[in-house]
Amino acid sequence: GLAVMASEYDTLVGSGVYADHEMGWLSNILGANAWGSSFIVGDGSTFPHCMQHQVTNIVGSLDGSQPILAGAAVEGPNGFAATGSLTGMRTCPPDGVDTFAPFNGKTAVFKDDVQSFSTVEPAIDLTASSPLAFAWEIKGTPPPIQGGGGPVTVVTIQFDDGNADQLNALSLLSARNMAATFYINSGFIGDATHLSVADLQTLHAAGNEIGGHTIDHANIKKLKTADARDEVCTDRNTLLGWGLPVTSFAYPYGSYDADSELVVHDCGYNSGRGVSGVDDTKTFAETIPPLDPYGLRMTPSIKQGTTMATVEGYVTAAEAHGGGWVQLLIHHLCDGCDAYSTTVPDFTTFLDWLQGEVESGRVVVKTTDQVIGGSVQPPVAP
Repeated sequence: GLAVMASEYDTLVGSGVYADHEMGWLSNILGANAWGSSFIVGDGSTFPHCMQHQVTNIVGSLDGSQPILAGAAVEGPNGFAATGSLTGMRTCPPDGVDTFAPFNGKTAVFKDDVQSFSTVEPAIDLTASSPLAFAWEIKGTPPPIQGGGGPVTVVTIQFDDGNADQLNALSLLSARNMAATFYINSGFIGDATHLSVADLQTLHAAGNEIGGHTIDHANIKKLKTADARDEVCTDRNTLLGWGLPVTSFAYPYGSYDADSELVVHDCGYNSGRGVSGVDDTKTFAETIPPLDPYGLRMTPSIKQGTTMATVEGYVTAAEAHGGGWVQLLIHHLCDGCDAYSTTVPDFTTFLDWLQGEVESGRVVVKTTDQVIGGSVQPPVAP
Protein backbone atom coordinates (compact mmCIF):
# COMPACT_ATOMS: atom_id res chain seq x y z
CA GLY A 1 0.00 0.00 0.00
CA LEU A 2 2.82 2.43 0.80
CA ALA A 3 4.55 1.64 -2.50
CA VAL A 4 1.32 2.24 -4.43
CA MET A 5 0.70 5.57 -2.69
CA ALA A 6 4.26 6.66 -3.40
CA SER A 7 3.88 5.86 -7.11
CA GLU A 8 0.49 7.56 -7.31
CA TYR A 9 1.75 10.73 -5.64
CA ASP A 10 4.83 10.99 -7.85
CA THR A 11 2.72 10.34 -10.95
CA LEU A 12 0.08 12.94 -10.10
CA VAL A 13 2.54 15.74 -9.34
CA GLY A 14 5.18 14.74 -11.90
CA SER A 15 7.97 14.20 -9.38
CA GLY A 16 10.20 11.38 -8.16
CA VAL A 17 10.46 12.47 -4.55
CA TYR A 18 9.19 9.14 -3.18
CA ALA A 19 10.73 6.83 -5.80
CA ASP A 20 13.49 5.59 -3.49
CA HIS A 21 10.98 4.84 -0.75
CA GLU A 22 8.80 2.93 -3.21
CA MET A 23 11.67 0.74 -4.34
CA GLY A 24 12.78 0.18 -0.75
CA TRP A 25 9.33 -0.98 0.30
CA LEU A 26 8.99 -3.28 -2.70
CA SER A 27 12.45 -4.70 -2.01
CA ASN A 28 11.43 -5.47 1.57
CA ILE A 29 8.34 -7.28 0.33
CA LEU A 30 10.38 -9.32 -2.17
CA GLY A 31 13.00 -10.56 0.29
CA ALA A 32 15.40 -7.75 1.18
CA ASN A 33 14.50 -8.12 4.84
CA ALA A 34 15.83 -9.77 8.00
CA TRP A 35 13.85 -12.96 7.37
CA GLY A 36 15.31 -13.51 3.91
CA SER A 37 11.88 -14.39 2.56
CA SER A 38 9.55 -12.86 0.03
CA PHE A 39 6.15 -11.91 1.43
CA ILE A 40 4.43 -12.74 -1.89
CA VAL A 41 3.53 -16.39 -2.39
CA GLY A 42 5.27 -17.77 -5.48
CA ASP A 43 7.73 -14.85 -5.85
CA GLY A 44 11.43 -15.58 -5.44
CA SER A 45 13.22 -18.74 -4.33
CA THR A 46 12.10 -18.40 -0.71
CA PHE A 47 8.49 -17.53 -0.08
CA PRO A 48 5.79 -18.45 2.47
CA HIS A 49 4.27 -21.91 2.29
CA CYS A 50 1.99 -21.51 5.30
CA MET A 51 -0.38 -18.68 4.47
CA GLN A 52 -2.44 -17.42 7.36
CA HIS A 53 -6.02 -17.93 6.24
CA GLN A 54 -7.68 -21.24 7.16
CA VAL A 55 -8.94 -21.89 3.62
CA THR A 56 -5.44 -21.52 2.14
CA ASN A 57 -4.16 -24.07 4.65
CA ILE A 58 -6.79 -26.57 3.62
CA VAL A 59 -6.61 -26.21 -0.18
CA GLY A 60 -3.12 -24.83 -0.87
CA SER A 61 0.36 -26.33 -0.92
CA LEU A 62 2.37 -26.45 2.30
CA ASP A 63 5.73 -27.33 0.73
CA GLY A 64 6.10 -25.36 -2.50
CA SER A 65 4.57 -28.01 -4.76
CA GLN A 66 1.36 -27.41 -6.68
CA PRO A 67 -1.16 -25.99 -6.06
CA ILE A 68 0.70 -22.85 -5.01
CA LEU A 69 -1.70 -19.99 -4.33
CA ALA A 70 0.55 -17.55 -6.17
CA GLY A 71 0.12 -13.85 -5.60
CA ALA A 72 -1.21 -13.94 -2.04
CA ALA A 73 0.53 -11.49 0.27
CA VAL A 74 1.39 -12.09 3.92
CA GLU A 75 2.03 -9.48 6.56
CA GLY A 76 5.43 -10.42 7.93
CA PRO A 77 6.01 -9.75 11.65
CA ASN A 78 2.84 -10.00 13.65
CA GLY A 79 2.49 -9.43 17.37
CA PHE A 80 -1.00 -10.91 17.68
CA ALA A 81 -1.81 -14.51 18.48
CA ALA A 82 -3.32 -16.50 15.61
CA THR A 83 -6.61 -18.21 16.38
CA GLY A 84 -9.38 -20.05 14.63
CA SER A 85 -8.36 -23.62 13.73
CA LEU A 86 -10.81 -25.52 11.52
CA THR A 87 -11.34 -29.24 11.03
CA GLY A 88 -9.12 -30.41 8.19
CA MET A 89 -6.33 -27.89 8.76
CA ARG A 90 -2.81 -29.27 8.53
CA THR A 91 0.24 -28.60 10.64
CA CYS A 92 2.51 -26.18 8.87
CA PRO A 93 5.43 -26.50 8.49
CA PRO A 94 4.70 -30.25 8.11
CA ASP A 95 7.81 -31.23 10.07
CA GLY A 96 6.98 -28.78 12.81
CA VAL A 97 10.26 -26.91 12.38
CA ASP A 98 9.77 -23.14 12.42
CA THR A 99 12.66 -21.70 10.42
CA PHE A 100 11.70 -18.23 11.57
CA ALA A 101 11.84 -19.07 15.29
CA PRO A 102 15.12 -17.14 15.83
CA PHE A 103 13.18 -13.97 15.08
CA ASN A 104 10.54 -14.66 17.71
CA GLY A 105 10.44 -12.48 20.79
CA LYS A 106 9.37 -9.08 21.99
CA THR A 107 5.83 -10.02 20.87
CA ALA A 108 6.80 -10.07 17.16
CA VAL A 109 6.49 -13.38 15.32
CA PHE A 110 6.69 -14.16 11.59
CA LYS A 111 3.36 -15.89 10.98
CA ASP A 112 2.89 -17.08 7.44
CA ASP A 113 -0.02 -19.41 8.08
CA VAL A 114 -0.05 -21.76 10.95
CA GLN A 115 -3.65 -20.86 11.60
CA SER A 116 -5.35 -17.65 10.52
CA PHE A 117 -5.18 -13.94 9.96
CA SER A 118 -5.17 -12.03 13.21
CA THR A 119 -7.23 -9.41 11.40
CA VAL A 120 -8.54 -9.04 7.87
CA GLU A 121 -6.36 -5.99 7.23
CA PRO A 122 -3.43 -7.87 5.63
CA ALA A 123 -5.74 -9.39 3.02
CA ILE A 124 -7.19 -5.99 2.19
CA ASP A 125 -4.10 -3.82 2.45
CA LEU A 126 -1.51 -6.17 0.99
CA THR A 127 -3.16 -8.58 -1.43
CA ALA A 128 -5.52 -5.92 -2.82
CA SER A 129 -2.77 -3.40 -3.54
CA SER A 130 0.05 -5.72 -4.64
CA PRO A 131 -1.26 -6.31 -8.22
CA LEU A 132 -1.22 -2.55 -8.87
CA ALA A 133 2.24 -2.10 -7.36
CA PHE A 134 3.79 -4.85 -9.46
CA ALA A 135 1.84 -4.01 -12.61
CA TRP A 136 3.37 -0.55 -12.50
CA GLU A 137 6.83 -2.05 -12.08
CA ILE A 138 6.33 -4.24 -15.16
CA LYS A 139 4.70 -1.70 -17.45
CA GLY A 140 6.02 1.52 -15.96
CA THR A 141 4.03 4.22 -14.25
CA PRO A 142 1.86 6.52 -16.38
CA PRO A 143 3.57 9.72 -17.58
CA PRO A 144 3.06 12.82 -15.44
CA ILE A 145 -0.08 14.74 -16.33
CA GLN A 146 1.88 17.99 -16.49
CA GLY A 147 5.31 19.16 -17.43
CA GLY A 148 6.33 20.86 -14.19
CA GLY A 149 6.91 19.58 -10.71
CA GLY A 150 4.08 21.37 -8.92
CA PRO A 151 0.38 20.55 -8.56
CA VAL A 152 -1.61 20.66 -11.77
CA THR A 153 -4.47 23.07 -12.44
CA VAL A 154 -7.14 21.81 -14.82
CA VAL A 155 -9.18 24.43 -16.69
CA THR A 156 -12.50 23.68 -18.37
CA ILE A 157 -14.05 26.27 -20.69
CA GLN A 158 -17.83 25.98 -20.72
CA PHE A 159 -20.69 27.50 -22.69
CA ASP A 160 -24.32 27.39 -21.53
CA ASP A 161 -27.63 27.53 -23.43
CA GLY A 162 -26.47 26.78 -27.00
CA ASN A 163 -26.56 30.39 -28.19
CA ALA A 164 -25.70 30.80 -31.87
CA ASP A 165 -22.80 33.19 -31.23
CA GLN A 166 -20.97 30.44 -29.34
CA LEU A 167 -19.96 28.99 -32.70
CA ASN A 168 -17.42 31.84 -32.83
CA ALA A 169 -15.38 29.84 -30.31
CA LEU A 170 -14.86 26.82 -32.58
CA SER A 171 -12.00 28.11 -34.72
CA LEU A 172 -10.34 29.87 -31.77
CA LEU A 173 -10.31 26.69 -29.69
CA SER A 174 -9.26 24.42 -32.54
CA ALA A 175 -6.34 26.68 -33.47
CA ARG A 176 -4.93 26.11 -29.97
CA ASN A 177 -5.75 22.39 -29.73
CA MET A 178 -8.28 23.13 -26.99
CA ALA A 179 -11.79 21.81 -26.46
CA ALA A 180 -14.72 23.13 -24.44
CA THR A 181 -17.97 21.79 -23.00
CA PHE A 182 -21.24 23.16 -24.43
CA TYR A 183 -24.34 22.66 -22.24
CA ILE A 184 -27.42 22.58 -24.46
CA ASN A 185 -31.17 23.19 -24.09
CA SER A 186 -32.40 20.84 -26.79
CA GLY A 187 -35.77 22.58 -27.11
CA PHE A 188 -34.14 25.75 -28.45
CA ILE A 189 -31.83 24.11 -30.97
CA GLY A 190 -32.50 25.12 -34.56
CA ASP A 191 -34.26 28.43 -33.95
CA ALA A 192 -32.87 31.75 -35.19
CA THR A 193 -30.85 32.57 -32.07
CA HIS A 194 -29.46 29.17 -31.19
CA LEU A 195 -27.14 26.57 -32.66
CA SER A 196 -28.44 23.94 -35.06
CA VAL A 197 -28.13 20.17 -34.75
CA ALA A 198 -25.47 20.32 -37.47
CA ASP A 199 -23.58 22.93 -35.42
CA LEU A 200 -23.60 20.64 -32.38
CA GLN A 201 -22.34 17.73 -34.44
CA THR A 202 -19.59 19.92 -35.90
CA LEU A 203 -18.52 21.04 -32.42
CA HIS A 204 -18.44 17.45 -31.22
CA ALA A 205 -16.50 16.25 -34.26
CA ALA A 206 -13.85 18.88 -33.45
CA GLY A 207 -13.34 17.35 -29.99
CA ASN A 208 -15.69 19.50 -27.97
CA GLU A 209 -18.13 18.01 -25.48
CA ILE A 210 -21.90 18.44 -25.67
CA GLY A 211 -23.74 18.33 -22.34
CA GLY A 212 -27.35 18.68 -21.21
CA HIS A 213 -29.11 21.72 -19.71
CA THR A 214 -32.83 20.63 -19.74
CA ILE A 215 -35.25 21.01 -22.63
CA ASP A 216 -36.07 24.69 -22.14
CA HIS A 217 -33.85 26.01 -19.33
CA ALA A 218 -36.23 24.89 -16.57
CA ASN A 219 -35.44 25.42 -12.90
CA ILE A 220 -35.75 21.77 -11.93
CA LYS A 221 -35.43 22.52 -8.21
CA LYS A 222 -38.91 24.07 -8.35
CA LEU A 223 -40.48 21.22 -10.32
CA LYS A 224 -42.18 18.05 -9.17
CA THR A 225 -39.98 14.99 -9.62
CA ALA A 226 -41.89 13.71 -12.65
CA ASP A 227 -41.63 17.07 -14.40
CA ALA A 228 -37.95 17.42 -13.51
CA ARG A 229 -37.25 13.96 -14.93
CA ASP A 230 -39.02 14.91 -18.13
CA GLU A 231 -36.87 18.04 -18.50
CA VAL A 232 -33.60 16.25 -17.75
CA CYS A 233 -34.10 12.78 -19.21
CA THR A 234 -35.92 13.89 -22.37
CA ASP A 235 -33.31 16.56 -23.06
CA ARG A 236 -30.54 13.98 -22.73
CA ASN A 237 -32.36 11.42 -24.85
CA THR A 238 -32.82 14.00 -27.61
CA LEU A 239 -29.11 14.83 -27.60
CA LEU A 240 -28.23 11.13 -27.66
CA GLY A 241 -30.57 10.73 -30.62
CA TRP A 242 -28.55 13.35 -32.48
CA GLY A 243 -25.49 11.16 -32.13
CA LEU A 244 -23.94 13.07 -29.22
CA PRO A 245 -22.45 11.05 -26.30
CA VAL A 246 -23.88 13.09 -23.43
CA THR A 247 -22.49 12.56 -19.90
CA SER A 248 -22.43 16.02 -18.25
CA PHE A 249 -25.26 18.25 -17.02
CA ALA A 250 -25.50 21.90 -15.93
CA TYR A 251 -28.35 23.10 -13.69
CA PRO A 252 -30.23 26.06 -15.21
CA TYR A 253 -29.76 29.14 -13.00
CA GLY A 254 -27.39 27.01 -10.92
CA SER A 255 -30.46 25.97 -8.93
CA TYR A 256 -30.49 22.49 -7.43
CA ASP A 257 -30.90 20.46 -4.25
CA ALA A 258 -30.50 16.82 -3.23
CA ASP A 259 -33.63 15.81 -5.16
CA SER A 260 -32.32 17.58 -8.27
CA GLU A 261 -29.02 15.73 -8.00
CA LEU A 262 -30.86 12.42 -7.80
CA VAL A 263 -32.86 13.23 -10.93
CA VAL A 264 -29.69 14.10 -12.85
CA HIS A 265 -28.01 10.90 -11.69
CA ASP A 266 -31.03 8.74 -12.49
CA CYS A 267 -31.33 10.23 -15.99
CA GLY A 268 -27.89 8.86 -16.83
CA TYR A 269 -25.55 11.78 -16.24
CA ASN A 270 -22.14 11.40 -14.61
CA SER A 271 -22.04 14.95 -13.22
CA GLY A 272 -24.10 18.06 -12.49
CA ARG A 273 -22.68 21.60 -12.38
CA GLY A 274 -23.87 24.68 -10.50
CA VAL A 275 -22.75 28.29 -11.05
CA SER A 276 -20.98 29.17 -7.79
CA GLY A 277 -18.75 27.90 -5.03
CA VAL A 278 -15.29 28.90 -6.32
CA ASP A 279 -13.64 32.33 -6.13
CA ASP A 280 -10.11 33.67 -5.88
CA THR A 281 -10.24 34.53 -2.18
CA LYS A 282 -11.40 31.48 -0.19
CA THR A 283 -12.26 28.43 -2.31
CA PHE A 284 -9.82 28.47 -5.18
CA ALA A 285 -10.84 25.40 -7.20
CA GLU A 286 -13.04 22.34 -7.32
CA THR A 287 -11.22 19.25 -6.12
CA ILE A 288 -10.19 16.39 -8.40
CA PRO A 289 -12.06 14.14 -7.95
CA PRO A 290 -14.89 16.47 -6.92
CA LEU A 291 -16.35 16.33 -3.44
CA ASP A 292 -19.79 15.95 -5.05
CA PRO A 293 -19.83 15.15 -8.79
CA TYR A 294 -23.51 16.17 -8.95
CA GLY A 295 -22.86 19.48 -7.20
CA LEU A 296 -19.82 20.76 -9.07
CA ARG A 297 -18.48 24.09 -7.83
CA MET A 298 -17.25 26.75 -10.22
CA THR A 299 -16.27 30.39 -10.66
CA PRO A 300 -18.88 33.14 -11.26
CA SER A 301 -20.30 33.43 -14.78
CA ILE A 302 -18.38 35.76 -17.09
CA LYS A 303 -20.34 38.97 -17.77
CA GLN A 304 -19.80 42.16 -19.78
CA GLY A 305 -18.03 43.77 -16.84
CA THR A 306 -15.72 40.80 -16.19
CA THR A 307 -12.19 41.61 -17.28
CA MET A 308 -9.88 38.98 -18.67
CA ALA A 309 -7.50 39.86 -15.84
CA THR A 310 -10.21 38.68 -13.45
CA VAL A 311 -10.64 35.43 -15.38
CA GLU A 312 -6.89 34.88 -15.47
CA GLY A 313 -6.88 35.55 -11.73
CA TYR A 314 -9.21 32.60 -11.13
CA VAL A 315 -6.64 30.34 -12.79
CA THR A 316 -3.54 31.78 -11.13
CA ALA A 317 -5.21 31.70 -7.71
CA ALA A 318 -5.80 27.97 -8.13
CA GLU A 319 -2.21 27.50 -9.30
CA ALA A 320 -0.96 29.28 -6.18
CA HIS A 321 -3.11 27.22 -3.80
CA GLY A 322 -2.42 23.62 -4.76
CA GLY A 323 -4.09 23.36 -8.15
CA GLY A 324 -7.45 21.70 -8.75
CA TRP A 325 -10.23 22.24 -11.27
CA VAL A 326 -11.26 25.70 -12.51
CA GLN A 327 -14.42 25.87 -14.64
CA LEU A 328 -15.04 29.07 -16.61
CA LEU A 329 -18.53 29.80 -17.93
CA ILE A 330 -19.51 31.91 -20.95
CA HIS A 331 -23.06 32.40 -22.23
CA HIS A 332 -22.59 34.73 -25.22
CA LEU A 333 -19.53 35.39 -27.38
CA CYS A 334 -20.39 38.75 -28.93
CA ASP A 335 -19.92 42.51 -28.56
CA GLY A 336 -22.47 43.71 -26.02
CA CYS A 337 -25.35 41.52 -27.18
CA ASP A 338 -26.21 40.38 -23.65
CA ALA A 339 -25.33 41.12 -20.03
CA TYR A 340 -23.80 37.64 -19.83
CA SER A 341 -21.33 38.04 -22.67
CA THR A 342 -17.70 38.59 -23.54
CA THR A 343 -16.23 39.79 -26.81
CA VAL A 344 -14.37 37.68 -29.33
CA PRO A 345 -11.19 39.81 -28.96
CA ASP A 346 -11.25 39.42 -25.17
CA PHE A 347 -11.84 35.68 -25.44
CA THR A 348 -8.97 35.44 -27.94
CA THR A 349 -6.67 37.32 -25.56
CA PHE A 350 -7.59 34.96 -22.74
CA LEU A 351 -7.00 31.85 -24.88
CA ASP A 352 -3.56 33.16 -25.87
CA TRP A 353 -2.71 33.65 -22.21
CA LEU A 354 -4.11 30.22 -21.31
CA GLN A 355 -2.04 28.60 -24.04
CA GLY A 356 1.05 30.04 -22.38
CA GLU A 357 0.03 28.44 -19.09
CA VAL A 358 -0.43 25.12 -20.88
CA GLU A 359 2.96 25.33 -22.55
CA SER A 360 4.58 26.15 -19.21
CA GLY A 361 3.17 22.94 -17.72
CA ARG A 362 1.09 24.76 -15.11
CA VAL A 363 -2.30 24.10 -16.71
CA VAL A 364 -4.10 21.33 -18.57
CA VAL A 365 -7.27 22.16 -20.53
CA LYS A 366 -9.93 19.44 -20.42
CA THR A 367 -13.66 19.04 -20.99
CA THR A 368 -15.96 18.20 -18.10
CA ASP A 369 -16.25 14.62 -19.26
CA GLN A 370 -12.47 14.25 -19.41
CA VAL A 371 -12.21 15.33 -15.77
CA ILE A 372 -15.14 13.30 -14.45
CA GLY A 373 -14.70 10.16 -16.54
CA GLY A 374 -17.19 7.31 -16.70
CA SER A 375 -19.06 5.64 -19.52
CA VAL A 376 -21.93 6.96 -21.61
CA GLN A 377 -25.14 5.59 -20.12
CA PRO A 378 -28.03 4.43 -22.32
CA PRO A 379 -31.19 6.55 -22.68
CA VAL A 380 -33.43 6.63 -19.61
CA ALA A 381 -37.20 6.95 -19.82
CA PRO A 382 -38.54 10.05 -18.02
